[in-house]
Amino acid sequence: MPPRPSEPLTGRGGGADHWRGKGAEPFIVSPDLPWDVTEDLLGKPFKDWTMMNELGEDMRLSDEWAKGTILLLVFSSAFGFVCNLEMLMFTVMKKAFDEANCQIFGVSNDSQRSLGAYSESLKIGFHLLSDKGAQMAKSLKAMEPDDGPWPGFPMRSEFMIDRKGIVRYAHIPTNSNWEPDYDLILAEARKLAEEYRAEDQARG
Repeated sequence: MPPRPSEPLTGRGGGADHWRGKGAEPFIVSPDLPWDVTEDLLGKPFKDWTMMNELGEDMRLSDEWAKGTILLLVFSSAFGFVCNLEMLMFTVMKKAFDEANCQIFGVSNDSQRSLGAYSESLKIGFHLLSDKGAQMAKSLKAMEPDDGPWPGFPMRSEFMIDRKGIVRYAHIPTNSNWEPDYDLILAEARKLAEEYRAEDQARG
């Protein structure tokens, strides 16, 4: 079996000093950048998916985003080196995301049993969801290229969905060995939390 795409560490996304040192800039898809994937995803409704978590429980995404923002961390494979770094960093940051009314979910095409072992081994602080056959990742075009060394694996990427089910942030790297820009993602969650407060106040 070839090495999994999350094993080598070739680059890092941004992160504040109080989380970890600054790194190279990843490819960030945001509303003011003109790439096609922006038109395909940002500002559009996110498809509702039901997936099994690491505990064997079905979770419907729309039930979760109805409570507030959700952050989906699509990752390549359980126990991969860079995947471990990402899961551990978001576990450290979970309290800050909770305060921003943002739930975190890891998503991979690993089995429920593998995700359960992975979560227990690393003490991951949020649910992991099994995307069977990488159906969700494929629908988002977040897959390793078929002609690359890891065809069939999801590309490590992040998607933030607001409480109305709209995609508000997307990060698709050119290479799965990049870590996310942790601080940027947290800042986006905090912006949404402020937006919710303003909306709720306006409604009285």
